[in-house]
Amino acid sequence: MKKIEIPANFYQESLFLFKNRRLQVKVDTNHTSMSTVVHTFIMQEYPGFESAFSKFAFQPKDGLVRIDEKKGNVEEKNILFSFIACKNNLDKYCKFFRENGFLFPLDVVQLNEANSRQIIELSKRMSAAVELMSQLSELENKNYKRMLTLTLYLLLGTSVVLESDSYKYHSCTFDEIHKILDEGYEQEIVKNLELDDEWNFKIKDTIFGETKMHRDNYNYIEDNRDDFLDEFWLKVFHCYCNYQYDEHNEIYRKIIDVLYHTYFSIGKVYRFTYEDILFNEDKVNWDVFDDKFKKTLIDVAKVIVGMEINSNLKGIIPEYDIDIMEPRWKVTDLLSAMYFSIFYMRPNIELTRKCENPNCNNYFTVSRTSSRKKFCCQECANAAAQARFRAKKKAPIL
Repeated sequence: MKKIEIPANFYQESLFLFKNRRLQVKVDTNHTSMSTVVHTFIMQEYPGFESAFSKFAFQPKDGLVRIDEKKGNVEEKNILFSFIACKNNLDKYCKFFRENGFLFPLDVVQLNEANSRQIIELSKRMSAAVELMSQLSELENKNYKRMLTLTLYLLLGTSVVLESDSYKYHSCTFDEIHKILDEGYEQEIVKNLELDDEWNFKIKDTIFGETKMHRDNYNYIEDNRDDFLDEFWLKVFHCYCNYQYDEHNEIYRKIIDVLYHTYFSIGKVYRFTYEDILFNEDKVNWDVFDDKFKKTLIDVAKVIVGMEINSNLKGIIPEYDIDIMEPRWKVTDLLSAMYFSIFYMRPNIELTRKCENPNCNNYFTVSRTSSRKKFCCQECANAAAQARFRAKKKAPIL
């Protein structure tokens, strides 16, 4: 990357300055069984002299940037994009940590460890939040299946736990939503339901209006629940039938309804990943995923991405800088600084997209009104065009 000279007003425009201790890092590979391999980052921070620190500033236009104050250069723009572009590449994570330091303070004296799967999962959660914000703000090209995947991945995907002797990180747990599911599970399921003359329970659904569930269908699920329902989806079923709401808690009802119809109307889900929703069966009914469902999904997705971001801002503290008589932010660690980058994104003005060159994982920003730019640079656009040409040339002539 070409280094950019720091402009004269750089520090006045920066929302915060931050430094992080650089470190030595390598990957340790351990075979826990003949078929299971665990990769662990082994890290040790450099001693406390000034050259052992990487220094950062947050610029509203370029995000979190790494700077070299002695040379007066911006060494790298948008550190967040560099992190989430590492994907599954352990060597790229090592390079990232060497240049920028670890996500939070480590023990300076001893060796520190971090499970590579947890680091990768954290990167995916950040990617999901960034992509979901852009999906919600797309004017013409909303991908609703992708939006559903990202929303449910953040809500129900793998949690991330990372810790050192002095710091423990846990990804957003959505406690309020799980508390509602737990309480609904404990209640008598049909106590609030009306039964019509045809033995149908009437259910107030925020997506499709009033729906009906025949008593026989309800009894079938209850009688056979151990055969095809795990405890989580049984909680969703109970809450769908029983959760009462008003204007103050309607969003929780919408979350319940989206969960219910994903599993009981679209298809039996067994796992949510960043990449996709995995179903237990080949036949999946996407017909139910209509405009009403999509409208409710947008409301739910906004709440989930908001909760995900807000839960990761604990290391960001507002403060007033008396030297320049302006408000600033105090940031305690690199992880919080990168989440501040997500917090400060403006998807109503510009969107974040992943380069469509399959050999490139870079992210870039584009105006919200632009739907054409698909590559991070001209080199990637040319490489993708050459790949299409070679594929077309190799295709058999019928």
